[in-house]
Amino acid sequence: MWTEWLRLIPRLGANLEFRAKLRAFEHGYHSLEKAEHDAKCRELERYVEEVLKPAGKGGEERQHDIRDDREALSNDLAKAQKDIYLYLRSLRVADAIRFPNEDMVGLRSFEEVAGKAIDSDHRTLARVGYAGEQSGPAHIDFGKDWQSGIVPFLKSAVAIISMPSVTPSCLEESYLIRNTKELLAKTLFVLPPLCCYQPLPDRLYPLEEDFVTFQHKVVAFHREVFGLHFPDPMVREGCFVMMDFETGKVVTSRPWKIVEMTLHYKSGREATHKFPSLDERDIRAAVNLVLHARGFI
Repeated sequence: MWTEWLRLIPRLGANLEFRAKLRAFEHGYHSLEKAEHDAKCRELERYVEEVLKPAGKGGEERQHDIRDDREALSNDLAKAQKDIYLYLRSLRVADAIRFPNEDMVGLRSFEEVAGKAIDSDHRTLARVGYAGEQSGPAHIDFGKDWQSGIVPFLKSAVAIISMPSVTPSCLEESYLIRNTKELLAKTLFVLPPLCCYQPLPDRLYPLEEDFVTFQHKVVAFHREVFGLHFPDPMVREGCFVMMDFETGKVVTSRPWKIVEMTLHYKSGREATHKFPSLDERDIRAAVNLVLHARGFI
């Protein structure tokens, strides 16, 4: 379970004592009484704090290396002199978070709406993924050199838009962001409504479980292991949040829009529907939380 997802986080996954404590937490999550479980959570949190402390000079250099210093990037995005808005998500949910527009005509993916909201002559939404993906915003593929390849983009991005997950690469992204104050300060986390998981058939990277279980694992793992206290997943309610570095709690948030539409039938019957939706204005308003926090607007 969660111990397997840590295999790409060397300082955590390779630590046998940590893995033993995490297994104890997994057991407690399913079977212990609440008081005992809460005590184990507090013990785990204290231990994780010790594990995540910078390890001497090397740790300090690593923190310094990912400061927000806007490096020149040797790629087309930098050559075009566009501001980069970096979008992080698991391939398991890529193009699968979809919702109707306000007219209830068809479904639009989060990637589609976000790309149209942000892309312009001066800025671009760049997503991290693998070669072969065809849809969505501008595409970055690091191949096997993921860890070193993503750092310049994290440093140079005006804003980081993260839809957190529990797949290995996403956990490493969360680990890096959570433990670097400058990165957390410009990260907007996206927590979609559960009902918005509407994947297309024959997906290349399907979920191995239902989305409700998946999202509850996302929130539980980030709370207990990384100390990021995201709101509980909701069926029809989603949110955009920024997190406080010291406490790991929500410092500012914006809810997903809820559209209310009344349908009138020839028989005279009326039916009112409420559903979550986003358009380009909603995405821009959410991203403005980061720009405002950074003093750009």
